[in-house]
Amino acid sequence: MTVTPDGWNELRNTPGKLEAMTLELGRDRVRAWLKLIGERLKPKGVSVVINVGNDDTDDVLDLLRAEGPSNILVPEGDVVHAGPYEIFGCGYANMTPWHCARDLEEADLQRVLDRTVGRIGNPRHTILDIHAPPLGTGLDLAPQLDAHLKPKTVGGQILLEHVGSSSVRRVVEDVQPALGLFGHIHESKAMDAIGQTPIVNPGSTYFSGHLQGVLLDLRGGELASHLFVTG
Repeated sequence: MTVTPDGWNELRNTPGKLEAMTLELGRDRVRAWLKLIGERLKPKGVSVVINVGNDDTDDVLDLLRAEGPSNILVPEGDVVHAGPYEIFGCGYANMTPWHCARDLEEADLQRVLDRTVGRIGNPRHTILDIHAPPLGTGLDLAPQLDAHLKPKTVGGQILLEHVGSSSVRRVVEDVQPALGLFGHIHESKAMDAIGQTPIVNPGSTYFSGHLQGVLLDLRGGELASHLFVTG
């Protein structure tokens, strides 16, 4: 999309116009990915699990459900089936300094999780797909921020702190699923474990145009191997 200087000034000076355009461009990008998934993967019988994150609005979730091809599974607030596994999804996160669309206080996040966790069957055939990582792990380390939301430093080094969710950690500890998939903290690419449950955050460097992921070999409820990938 190309915007002229006059057009840019109009976007900046018209209340709500820039935000509306940004949201529409985001929806167009989601539609493009959905189309690609339908064209490339549906004929091969490959299912794709997609969920929202804490800064996604409800209209993005509605778009996924309404316009996604039949091979797309959206686990938000639900339990979906992929092969022998149940996948439980939650795109909400514990409160951040930015107060995003799906940020919740811990008590409210716990209630959201509890509404679906009770439907989980065999934990060893369950995968948790939760946006916010569990508190106090290798997956939730982020820069400490000052009052102006700037990273704190000492001797030129950025100070880190655990910013994950205590509610999410409690769910992992109680359920002990076969695998936990998390995101949210872009800087905290890591594999860790809570009890018998391996947990992973592939991290994100989307701003550089790269996609980070992790290949996981799950066999009989046990993680046989993993490999972080970037492309």
